[in-house]
Amino acid sequence: MLNPRGAAGLLLCFKLHESRMAAASSTAAGTPRKQVMFVVDKVVEADRHLLLSSELESITLPDGTTR
Repeated sequence: MLNPRGAAGLLLCFKLHESRMAAASSTAAGTPRKQVMFVVDKVVEADRHLLLSSELESITLPDGTTR
């Protein structure tokens, strides 16, 4: 979930993206891209962590055996 400051920042980026100033427009376009890349990287990292941790943990099955 996005906090209010983050939401306000993204809204500002979308408004500045329509700016006639090239520097403001390109910077404003790059910011949401960077945030999306950050989120995707975090999801991939969490998936890797979950995959590795599930391989190392043993569980006890209902019949009493562990795997």
